[in-house]
Amino acid sequence: MEDIIFKELTNHELTEAEKINLEFWLNENPRHRKIYAQLKLTILHPEPKKSEAIKQNTWEDLVAQLKADEKQSVTGWLNISRWVQVAAAVAILIVSVLVVKTNLEGFGSTTSGHSEHKIVEKISQPGQKITSVLPDGSLVKMNADTRITIPEFFTQNKREVNLIGEAYFEVVKDPARPFIIHVDGFTVEVLGTSFNVKAYENNGYRGVAVKSGKVAVTNLKKNQVINLTRNQMILLDENGAMEKLPILDEDLFFGWTDQRMVFKDNSLDDVLHAISNWYGVDIEISEEINSDKPYTANYKNPVLEEVMQSLSHVYNFKYLIDGKSITIN
Repeated sequence: MEDIIFKELTNHELTEAEKINLEFWLNENPRHRKIYAQLKLTILHPEPKKSEAIKQNTWEDLVAQLKADEKQSVTGWLNISRWVQVAAAVAILIVSVLVVKTNLEGFGSTTSGHSEHKIVEKISQPGQKITSVLPDGSLVKMNADTRITIPEFFTQNKREVNLIGEAYFEVVKDPARPFIIHVDGFTVEVLGTSFNVKAYENNGYRGVAVKSGKVAVTNLKKNQVINLTRNQMILLDENGAMEKLPILDEDLFFGWTDQRMVFKDNSLDDVLHAISNWYGVDIEISEEINSDKPYTANYKNPVLEEVMQSLSHVYNFKYLIDGKSITIN
């Protein structure tokens, strides 16, 4: 795992297997996200003069976090202690390389006192879900066919990201730096909370659903601000109007983060589009289908064949699954 984390934090391309392993490890234990965030912040720290303090703090923080939380057996502690040592060693190595690199780049050159920081783009393809830790330690789960752009590290005043698609955020509290999500048509501002933002281009509803905490949603077209708290949501219609509503079924908005595919009175078109996105398949309808009936279902870890069988019974059609293609007739 230390090799995978080192590759990820030094901008080397991960294999699909490595991405899956990293995602599983980050979700396995909250301590793992803390370790990852600590290492990432250490790498991206812009002041080499403070590297020695950072190295010491990294070691002390990681050991303190795990000692405070660890309630397992001696064997369990020894295994985690080994990981802490490896993680801290990686942090120290990376900081040392960063200091040398920075000093070399500074030789014989002049700067304006600050540097341009690159923008990082994270993309989940259709049929793929990705979990990432942001530079401040916040967690973001990206649904299929989603794109997020973030700076290499956040500024001292604010944390900003751009989103197309759907993502669930667990934002680390930082009152001095609001967390802002830019979406076509509206922005979402928070200090620390968990919520879902859905903003696919030309598809389905666009809106924000809050699981905990408080968020402020700004309608850019109407110059309107709506505050949301736990179990509240807003919908943005095609004309740019926002409507505030209670969340009556959390699974409808947050279920996908727990591998639940949920429908409630959805049209067949919406259901087929969701299936296409969830599994990364192309669906072709060769004959007209009576699609007047609304569809309601709640699947946990759904298998494509299971979902298609259910649909075929409700709408009385036959289908053929051929790799990444589905034909309905």
